[in-house]
Amino acid sequence: EFTEAADIYGFGMIMSELISGEAPFVDREYDENLTLAICYGQRPQIPEYTPEPYAVLMKRCWDLVPTNRPTTEKLYDQIDNLRN
Repeated sequence: EFTEAADIYGFGMIMSELISGEAPFVDREYDENLTLAICYGQRPQIPEYTPEPYAVLMKRCWDLVPTNRPTTEKLYDQIDNLRN
């Protein structure tokens, strides 16, 4: 089932790809082992050069508990604050 929280997680992955220039987990096989690792909390490495507010936002989007992820409205507000 697709949920808003799943979309927020996906947005965090897109942020990761835009910042790093690589697909998340590019060094891993996309298989059931990776799926399990993600379910247990593995997330992509955030490059050192990532601005701290962006890194924090990605981590919030990737929270292991879906209800802890920002809503679409909160995500919009956080992005808007980053622009200002």
